[in-house]
Amino acid sequence: MRYLTSLFISVLMMTSPLVQATTEASINRYISDDLFIYFHSGPGTQYRILGSIDAGSEVDLTGAKQNGFSEIIDSKQRQGWVDDKFLSEQPGLRHVAEQLNQELQSSQQQLLSINTALEDKQATIATQLSKINDLANQNNKLVKVNQELSEQLDTKGLDIKVTYFSYGAGVLLLGLFAGLVLPRLVKPKSNYSSWG
Repeated sequence: MRYLTSLFISVLMMTSPLVQATTEASINRYISDDLFIYFHSGPGTQYRILGSIDAGSEVDLTGAKQNGFSEIIDSKQRQGWVDDKFLSEQPGLRHVAEQLNQELQSSQQQLLSINTALEDKQATIATQLSKINDLANQNNKLVKVNQELSEQLDTKGLDIKVTYFSYGAGVLLLGLFAGLVLPRLVKPKSNYSSWG
């Protein structure tokens, strides 16, 4: 009964215009998502079973087609025939899941690398900010010292002006004393003779 069902499906697929019009665009195909399938030594289920192929496995087509079967070479380099209905141009779910897992692992590694680089940059930024704070503190101290020195300089300038003013005032007083007071204190001798 199973043989008749497989034969009927094979004949139906051979006579279908849609299947006959289909051309193989790629030599890579995937086994559809059944648990596993058998592949045979010839183009039909009546031929000896050579083994099984897991669902989602990638196979290469040799280009030979007959009775709704295609000749394939599997990943173990075994050559045989499988029913066309078990071949798909799209990868099976298992293959897609493996590919997605690989992409996820690659993305996680990239994310880990980016996080490590980000932590390094943050540490560098923290170090630079600490240096900037230290420089700002030093600048504030220097500004205070500069203000104190400016105030001291202003005070010294004022002291110098006061000193010069005091010297000037002393010289002026001495000059006034010498010019006005001394001549009155000292009487000049008269040039006139009493015998004259």
